[in-house]
Amino acid sequence: MRFRPVPLYRFMAVLKEYLQDRKRPKEEDPVSILDNSYKPPHLLGLLRYYTVGRSRYTSHRTVKPKSQSVSVSALELAKIGITLRANESMELIDMGLSQEGTLFAELSLAPLTLDCDLASYLLNMEALELCMVKSFSKAPVEDSAVCSYLLLLANLVHRQEDVHQLQVSGLLHGGGGVTDEEALRFFTNLRNMRHGRCYNRVMA
Repeated sequence: MRFRPVPLYRFMAVLKEYLQDRKRPKEEDPVSILDNSYKPPHLLGLLRYYTVGRSRYTSHRTVKPKSQSVSVSALELAKIGITLRANESMELIDMGLSQEGTLFAELSLAPLTLDCDLASYLLNMEALELCMVKSFSKAPVEDSAVCSYLLLLANLVHRQEDVHQLQVSGLLHGGGGVTDEEALRFFTNLRNMRHGRCYNRVMA
């Protein structure tokens, strides 16, 4: 029996599309946007690398929120003038709070299409970060991006109405066979994970 070569990077591009319900433009070659210098430890590491993206945040200063227990639901954010928006880069690391005038702000995150398979991918990428990075505060920002992303979403969801608010804002896409109640349970179970640097920066 002979081994057959697999177009690994094209396979990764397809998986990322599936993870975020993103359709690649016909003229865009998935191989052209991939980094051949990266040497992944395994398939999960490769998927995480291209899902997270590279940080454009240059500061190495460790920032922590004043309160480690800050948690504001999606509906409460809307009431205080903070709107939710799906980012355009589709990268998990591209999360942040930007000021819109003097009274309003906008929190942007990568959109997510949640089903059982994608939930498993995300949890495994989270576990990979927790196992491989001893101290998030001393590691590059992207090394804890999945934990930051999931923790931010988890802190926005307290009730099924918050799940619906994420759907309205375009951050959470349906169609994966996951009910609002199941999505709520998924996010609720993520609230006690370690804080990543992106999470701390946004909350601060």
